[in-house]
Amino acid sequence: MPEKIKLSLPLHPRGYRQHLLPADFFSSACSAFFLLFSFSLPGRAGAFHIDNSVLPTRHHFCRGKTSAFIYNGYWEDIGTISAYYQANLALTNDQNWMQSYNETNQLYTPHNNMTTPLIKATAITNSLINQGALIEAKEVTHSIVGLKTWIKEHTIVRDCIITGEHCPTYSVVIGKNCILQKAIIDSDVIIGDNVHLINQKNVQKFDSDYVFIRDGIIIITSGARLPDGFVI
Repeated sequence: MPEKIKLSLPLHPRGYRQHLLPADFFSSACSAFFLLFSFSLPGRAGAFHIDNSVLPTRHHFCRGKTSAFIYNGYWEDIGTISAYYQANLALTNDQNWMQSYNETNQLYTPHNNMTTPLIKATAITNSLINQGALIEAKEVTHSIVGLKTWIKEHTIVRDCIITGEHCPTYSVVIGKNCILQKAIIDSDVIIGDNVHLINQKNVQKFDSDYVFIRDGIIIITSGARLPDGFVI
């Protein structure tokens, strides 16, 4: 079971999106148990997940006629922090599983009515920068920068996921002269100047009010306010 670290992540915590997708999307999109049933299970009204609803009631499930579809496309269980981190950063690769820029299998994203990101003298490599972002950093490498994120001058961001969100002000503010490496930054986070999130002691697990480490990945949860000079 995934650990209960509260994150306002864009994916469902069990690892699947709760959205309807066009039929031709399934050839390449992430799929984690898309289920269709023409009957109901006793005491199982509404949507449910196969591992905790169908399998425990298989003696009811097998009474009806069932069929299977062999899915040969991409599938990744993101039930852990490490799996979520790796699956999302895979989008920054030139040949990612989503084929994000395939004209024959186009992806459509929500229209947020926000400005395009503004980037000032920043070296950006293998990264995704979302709408409404203001990037004044020195470097952004192999990272995802979410909506309404402000990264200030001389900061270095490497191997990070910054979720961000649609809001009137900046959802995430990262101060000057910071180093962020192998981290997940949730929305509604303010990071002061000269902060180093680098896991300098190579800790695999750590818990505090707003800062966690799992599998060596630093996690800053929503509502965190990291003071100037904070180091972990």
